[in-house]
Amino acid sequence: RRTWSQNLLRLQTVEALLRPIQDAGFTLELTGDLLLALLYYPTQGLRAINQLHLWTPAAQAAAMQTQLTQAGWQRQQTNQDRLHRGGVADPSYRFGRPGEDLVLQWRSLAAVPPNSQPLTINGLVATSVNPADLLLWVCSRGIVDFWVYGTVQWLADALMILRSSSDGIDWPYLVEQAMQQAAELRLSLALQGLQEWVDAPIPLSVRQALATLPVRSFERWEARFCQRFPGKVGKIVS
Repeated sequence: RRTWSQNLLRLQTVEALLRPIQDAGFTLELTGDLLLALLYYPTQGLRAINQLHLWTPAAQAAAMQTQLTQAGWQRQQTNQDRLHRGGVADPSYRFGRPGEDLVLQWRSLAAVPPNSQPLTINGLVATSVNPADLLLWVCSRGIVDFWVYGTVQWLADALMILRSSSDGIDWPYLVEQAMQQAAELRLSLALQGLQEWVDAPIPLSVRQALATLPVRSFERWEARFCQRFPGKVGKIVS
């Protein structure tokens, strides 16, 4: 009941946030906790909406930051903001206001990604990322970013995505996006864990394709760093 009531308050925040943004002509996609709670879990009270997560085209990123600031959201610099992966800063900013946490992420897109899904929030129609993008979002954070999850929540999230849209996962697109985001090793480790720990339906061809990709040195560093916290990731099913 508590999660359900908190989620209702989050939805009111999202509606108040998105309506003026859409009226201003910005392109946004919803992802993360909100999308999982509304589309992939059976009821809204099963998955908490802990953080709001928005994607926008890179060309709109600066204007979106201004829009959020004018709406009362304050930019919060964290250690993740300073994290450089392969010489390129992680393209996201975190914003906050009392009781609320929001991440704005951007990427170079000329158009809305394929298979994006409409999502209605209290009468407001928004666009959500496709299942492959959301699965990558969950896997790449759950397997390495212990400061984001730190629990087995990501396993449940990934399973719900796979069970809800196993026929709708664009696996070649998923691998392509992992390569573009330098998340090949993250995705490979996560899919391996999902298959071994919870018997998730991961195509062998996808595992084999990821295994043949070169791994960057900083990706290996991330994996080694993660292994220093076996209670968080390395032994989460022991």
